[in-house]
Amino acid sequence: MPDADIDFYRLDPGDFRTALGAVLRERREELGLSQSAMAESLDIRPSRIWEWENGRHVLRWDRLFLVCGVLRITPTEMIARAETRTRDAMRARSAP
Repeated sequence: MPDADIDFYRLDPGDFRTALGAVLRERREELGLSQSAMAESLDIRPSRIWEWENGRHVLRWDRLFLVCGVLRITPTEMIARAETRTRDAMRARSAP
């Protein structure tokens, strides 16, 4: 259920992209995967993993499903975790 004190629809897309990258990094590290190993599984260059994890590049929806397969997490769970992080960041910024 949406928080009454947070207008989630006014968020900066960069906030969500950064949060999604943080979730990606966290999950990759939980699984003990290096950026290189993950990149090899996805047939992409390792720098792209870094770009996603640091919010420097948008993780396209078609890639999201492939990434989630490698990370053994559903896209729904990954997005939910990123949404939670985004809400927490928005709450922290709006706190007095």
